[in-house]
Parts: sequence; C-alpha cells; structure tokens
Amino acid sequence: MKLSSYLHPEYIKLKARISSFEEGVKLLLGLIRGLVNQDEEALFSRVQEREAQAPTVLDHGLCVPHLRLDDFDDHVIAIAVPERPFTYAGKEVRMLVLIISSKAQPSTYLNTLKGFGLLFKDPAIRESLLSAKTPEQFLRIVAAHDVEIKKGLLVRDIMNPSIISVSPEDTIKDVVDLFVKHHTSYLPVINASGRFVGEIRMFDVLHIGLPQYTTMLGNLSFLSSFEPFEELLKNEDRILVKEVMKQPHPVCTPQTTVIELSFEMTRTQRRHVAVVEGETLVGVVSFMDILEKVLRV
Repeated sequence: MKLSSYLHPEYIKLKARISSFEEGVKLLLGLIRGLVNQDEEALFSRVQEREAQAPTVLDHGLCVPHLRLDDFDDHVIAIAVPERPFTYAGKEVRMLVLIISSKAQPSTYLNTLKGFGLLFKDPAIRESLLSAKTPEQFLRIVAAHDVEIKKGLLVRDIMNPSIISVSPEDTIKDVVDLFVKHHTSYLPVINASGRFVGEIRMFDVLHIGLPQYTTMLGNLSFLSSFEPFEELLKNEDRILVKEVMKQPHPVCTPQTTVIELSFEMTRTQRRHVAVVEGETLVGVVSFMDILEKVLRV
C-alpha cells in the first residue's frame, strides 16, 4: 500500500495550537478517538513510557511517537503541524506524527517511519507539507511523492548507511580511537580505490594483546594484571590495520530479509554484518539495530 492510503483528512490538524509534545499527543489521540478501542489516558501514558526509553524526535523537526498494540490489526496515523514549532527533548518539533499499529507488524511501522523520513528529508517537500493550507492539500502533496509501505522487513530498512571506516594503512591506534569516539566495536576497511577489503573488530585488537599461547591455557593468573596490554599500547601506532584485519564474513545485501540476517548472526555469533552491493559497502547492520528497530521499535 502507498503511504497516502493510510492517511485521512479528519486525522490531520494543521496550524495546531499546541506548544508541547504532551499537548500534541493528546490532540492527536482525540482526533482518532473511536479508532482504537482503549482509554485515551491509558494510551497517553503508554506513549510517555515509550518516549522515556528514547525520544522519537528525528531530523528536520519530525517527531514520530508511536505505539504497537496487542489484539489490534489496524494501522492508524494522525498528524499535527503546530502553529509554531516547539522544543521537545532539546530539539525543534515542526510536525508530529502519531502512529498506532499492530504489535505483530513492526515492518509496517518501520516502513511508515521511513516514508515520512524520506518526504521530510527533501527541503522542498518538507516546506510544502508544513505550509499546506488544508488537510486535503497536505494529502495531495504526500500522494504526489508517494512511498510504498511494504509488509516485509529488509536489511535496508534497519541498516546504518553512515559508514565510518579505516584504511589498510591506518594503525591500530587509529582503530581504537575511532572505537572510542563512535562507541562501536567494528570498523570496515576500505582501500584507496574505495573497495571494501576487510573488517576489524575489538576482538581482533584484544587478540593482539594476548600472546598466541594464551589461547591454549585455561588460567592466566600467572600474568601480571596488565602486562599483555602494556605491549599492545607500546606498539599500537606501529601495527597496521592490514596486518590484523579479517575477511568479512558473513556479508548481506540491502535486499536480505531481517530473518535471514538474524539466522546468520546467530549461527556465526557476529554482532555486526557488512551490507554490500557487489564490492561496494553500502552500510553496516548490528544486533543493536535489530533490538532497537525491530524488537523494541
């Protein structure tokens, strides 16, 4: 189905006189009264509980609070464009989109979110939506740039396309610095011609600090507490990535299903998997992406 198929003029409020997230959510719950057979106050409390986990303010002022309900087989969307932008979770909110969907269909929510994200990312479309005079005009703008809402969930729907990488000629010090800076434990390796040639994990770095024979021992209490890592720290600016990196395995494509990905990650005990098209790296997907975007979306 198209994104516009889920929208209705009755559930779109333009120039809404709201000055806070709470006022906005209450307004939207009022608009869809009767579509969800649950108490409005209970729904509002559940939205607040979800927001306490992680506020749903995205780029460019788009805020997308949502609920996934048991025993609910519909997909309801209500939209408010405030008369004036307000601040929520330290960010400006220019449009509020409330989504209530079935707990059994996380892909529908994710693809709806992706659809609004794509529309709002385009400056011209974004400003057209925000300046729409009537709900009907708002709908026509969405329909003119419509996005398909698919039922299945693919890697491209949850992967991170922002790639932080190292080159084969970088040092282990460079790697560790990037691990710390970006709160990650995985980096793809891209050569000078832009080709994806390997990967390096925190496990690989730790392995440098442990002598080969230690893998055959059951107890390392005879070593002083930091002795192996002292040697690693002394040499981290001399050891090159190409001496440590591994061939990426497994890899997936943007069209791989999340179920297939989950199976491979479980089978190979991998926390990160590279997403490739041919020999080109187009993203990275992690077990945290599955947790945050599927299991706890």
